[in-house]
Amino acid sequence: MERAFGFSKDCFVVRGHLRSAIYDTRRQVYSLIDNVHADELQHFEGARETVVGTQMDPDLLRFVLEQEFAFFWPSDLIGQFADISMDFFQPAPLNNAILEGRGLKTLDHLHVLLKTGCRNFAVLLREPVSLHALDEYLSAAAFETIPTLELYLERLDDVSSDDIVAFIHRYPFVASICIYNAPANDFFIENEVPVAISGGALESPGPVISPDVFFVNLKLLIESQRHNPYFHRKIYIGPEGDIRNAPEDTRIFGYIADIADALQIVHIAEDPDFRRYWDVAKDRTDVCRDCEFRYMCTDARIPVGRPDGSWFFPSECAYNPYICKWENEDGFLPLEDCGVYCDHDGFRVDEMKLAEVQAATWNREFSDTP
Repeated sequence: MERAFGFSKDCFVVRGHLRSAIYDTRRQVYSLIDNVHADELQHFEGARETVVGTQMDPDLLRFVLEQEFAFFWPSDLIGQFADISMDFFQPAPLNNAILEGRGLKTLDHLHVLLKTGCRNFAVLLREPVSLHALDEYLSAAAFETIPTLELYLERLDDVSSDDIVAFIHRYPFVASICIYNAPANDFFIENEVPVAISGGALESPGPVISPDVFFVNLKLLIESQRHNPYFHRKIYIGPEGDIRNAPEDTRIFGYIADIADALQIVHIAEDPDFRRYWDVAKDRTDVCRDCEFRYMCTDARIPVGRPDGSWFFPSECAYNPYICKWENEDGFLPLEDCGVYCDHDGFRVDEMKLAEVQAATWNREFSDTP
């Protein structure tokens, strides 16, 4: 029986302005290809093996087969593999929270937030704390449901790596630990928990936009189809107890000291104004909609809406998708130097100028490396 060419259902080709990214959600990695090759993959989907073998670019075919992005299937089976649904559903109004404070009392807010269904927490403690005190607090906390904790600690005195390892094994819900103002830098992974020790100061743990930290995740990809993955279902409680959507959002929706029960938190999370940025997906946002990384990016910039319903960012990203360059790479140019204009008045492209810049900076070559 003759076979047919089919793309793996857990791999997705996300098209950018000049090139596309293949999201391998099973291995949680990505590869970059030229848009010409992305079109070729779509063109040959379902085609007979003899046709693909003689007409598809041989380097492209070899690449997608070796990486197991695509396969040759029996022709009568090719249409029986169901697509992964892109519908995002989560029953809880909140999914993740950032708690920032000056001592262990900051962790008290976990109890009321857990009752809303929130499970994932980044906790910033901006006063020195001992591992013994943290250990005592968590052992007595008696959480009704188990959280996932990322800990960012101003300083942790008189503690050894062995102490941290023992702590990690006592509390499997601790997902990561970052310790600042340390006498020396160190990094290790214990029981799949990364531990970063830095001599630098504790800063807000905003996401870093870089190809070095991007990762592919099926849930993130699905969520990003219709939502902003950074602001969506997030809540932030600041050092003064102020309740906001995120650290970058200056709007205050109340104070945790005035919260008596979880229902009040739910009412805040259901406020349309609190949710203002939740559904501002990258596909609705100028520049981002032309980026091949848009479904793996958790950009923390505040989007701005225009009267016509479109969205944009007043500040530029570190990546320019119109020339496929990062700001630390040779040949990087800001948007306006490429003939791309994005502001309150709208989105405009000087096609002639952009074509000239692309001709000078972009090589249309097939690449199998991110």
